[in-house]
Formats: sequence, structure tokens, C-alpha cells
Amino acid sequence: MSKENCGTATKVLAPTNVTYKFTPSSTLNFSWNGPAKALYYLQFSNVTDFGQEFSDYLSENSSLTNWSEKYGSFCDEQFYRLYSVSVDGVSDFTSIEIPSPTPQINATLKLTSLRYLDVPYEVSFHRSNASLEISLEYEKTEWPLGDEDLIVTPMFHMINCDIPDLSSAIPQPTFEKGTKPRTLVGIVGADMMYRRCQFLYYLNEVSSRTCGDAQALQNPDLSSMRTLKIECGNVEGAPCSQNIKSNQPPLCGQFEQFRYQILNKNINARDSTTNITVNVTFRSTLAANKKPLYFVAFYGHAKEFAREIEADLIGVDLLNVTGNATNCPRFKKDGNCVIEVNSINGSIIITDLRMDVLYGVTICAVMDADNLDFPVFTNQTQNFKSKASRIYIDSRGKTKRRV
Repeated sequence: MSKENCGTATKVLAPTNVTYKFTPSSTLNFSWNGPAKALYYLQFSNVTDFGQEFSDYLSENSSLTNWSEKYGSFCDEQFYRLYSVSVDGVSDFTSIEIPSPTPQINATLKLTSLRYLDVPYEVSFHRSNASLEISLEYEKTEWPLGDEDLIVTPMFHMINCDIPDLSSAIPQPTFEKGTKPRTLVGIVGADMMYRRCQFLYYLNEVSSRTCGDAQALQNPDLSSMRTLKIECGNVEGAPCSQNIKSNQPPLCGQFEQFRYQILNKNINARDSTTNITVNVTFRSTLAANKKPLYFVAFYGHAKEFAREIEADLIGVDLLNVTGNATNCPRFKKDGNCVIEVNSINGSIIITDLRMDVLYGVTICAVMDADNLDFPVFTNQTQNFKSKASRIYIDSRGKTKRRV
């Protein structure tokens, strides 16, 4: 906030510590500090230089509740000048600039229906003989321009599939407004049901058709995030049995508490070709009834995501896979590990890393020795990437950074 001279010097103090907050219905709550026994004169306009283009209001209190008056249209940015008025005169004004209102909405979405459609699905290079219709519902808002003015975009992020498909990348579904109030409808291929794919979803962004500015919910509360596993048993009209036998594929990206430690005893920080060996440790987040045979770490070059929510969900963006390592020291002829590994806390040694290079590491749990079909880790859209944790070895003092 800035103060400018009103033109006449007075002893009256101008209002200070002016704060405001939008309510869910886009009205404003104002408060400020000012001289005792003063009145407060408020001018407001949609232009900065005011001139004759403004409205005004006189208040006996140092606050305004549910203020809805505007100069111009509902979407206009507003500029305020607030004066203290007393028997001693009129103060300089305090300037307040308030942006155009934006819709306020809870990030929680409710799954209202999941239906089988006997309609072929073909998007980009991905094809399926039938489709699935997903309907989500968002919470009611107090947006003054009504629900029809809102553009609502969900995040629908694939976590994994019990049966991965390595033949093509899975396209991100596009959700449109449904025929029922506050609903969003998207279409995916019916193969998501047969492969038993799991998704994370929440409301990602909302904007006004009239006012235009988007409000991204950059860091939704974890309680707003929901998961959906698509399988025969929960799809309305599905022409399949819920119990389909198959070899459990590897489950990737389901880990936490990722740490690493450099094992090299002596490192020449000036030699960029030095091979660095690290020991990575992690904790599996698989359900208690899932017991992996062993773990495999896939690693390669990576880059940071631009948005914090992407980093929280996925870690870093794995650009390529340059190697892999496992915590099984030796395998039997049938592909099983010769030892029984810890199914919760894992440790894997990764070699041939370089200093000052950002790496991504994703962990896969091998569930069945007869199914080693690992998913595609690179060249996937954001919503279908496996989680990858970062490794960066700083040559300056050979700093060991942990995630």
C-alpha cells in the first residue's frame, strides 16, 4: 500500500494496516487501524487515476463486512482510497488495490458413476474396443455468476496398472461439463478396466468464463485427493468377470522415505568423469497383503517439474533410463531370488553416476517371476508417470544431498 498527499496538510493520521479477504461469495471483508472517534471516507473506482470516475462511502467503523459495492462491472479490478475524517480535518489517503474476484472451490471431487460404453475408443495411438465413462461431481460454490460460468478442470493421474501396456502411451482424458449440475464427464479406454488401473484425482483448476482469470489449486490438501481403481467389479454394465487370473506385474513408484549415501571413499571433485556409487534406501508403500519377491531400481537423467504439486506427486521428470539395479544378490533358475528380501524396507546399490547431474530413480516391486513387464517410464504425459526420486551429487565439497 502506498500513501499520497491529499493536498492539504492535516494532523489527522491516515488509516494503516488495511487488510481484506474475499468471502466464498466474492464479497469483501475489510479492516484497518485509524484514529479514535474518526469517520472513514472510502472512494473506489476501476481506474487508478480516479478523476470523476468513482463512487464513495462513509463508514463509522474501522471495518466493512460482506462489502459488495463495485465501480464498473463485477469482474473489474478495484482501486480504493481510504481517508480518516475528524474534527481536525481530513487525512492523506491510503491506497488499496484489489484484483478481480476468482471462484473459490473445494478441491475434493466425488465419483458419481463409472459406466461401460460399447463404443470403440481411439485417441492418438491408443485404441480400445470399448470405452468407460467417468462422472465426477464437485462441491457447490457461492460464485455470484453461477455454475454455468465456471470452467472446472480435474487432475486425473494414473498411479499404476496391475497389467501394464508397453505398446503405447496412455492419453490423458479430457473432462467436460456433464448434463447434471456440477458434474464433469471424461472417457477412457475399456482396457483400463481389464488391466485394473488405479488413478488419483482431485480438482486442479477453476476459472470464470466471464472474468477469465484461472485459479489453480496448486497445493490441495491431501484429504482432498481420492483414488479410483478401475476393475470389472465397479464398472456399471461391464461384460466381464471380476475374477480374472493373471500373473501380477511389477508395481512401480509405490515407495517413500527415499535416501541415498555415497559409498566412494575418495572423490576428486575436479574430475567430472569420476564414477560415483551410492546406496539408496526406501520404504515400500504397498498394501500389507502384497509381498514382493525383490525390488528393482531404474535410474537415468532427469529434470525438475515446474509446479510444486507435480514435484510432490511424481518427484522429478525421468528423461531416460540409463541403468537398473536390484536388491536380489542372485536368482534361481525359475527367476525367483535365492534369498527372502525385506518386503518393506529396501536397499539397492547404484553405480556409474556422475557429479553435478540430476538423476531420477524409480523403484519397482517384482511380484511374480513370470511377469517382468515393467511399465514405460519416459515420454509419458504428466498424469501417467511413475514416481521418481532425485539424486544430485554436488561437486562442491562432494555434498551429499538427500530427498
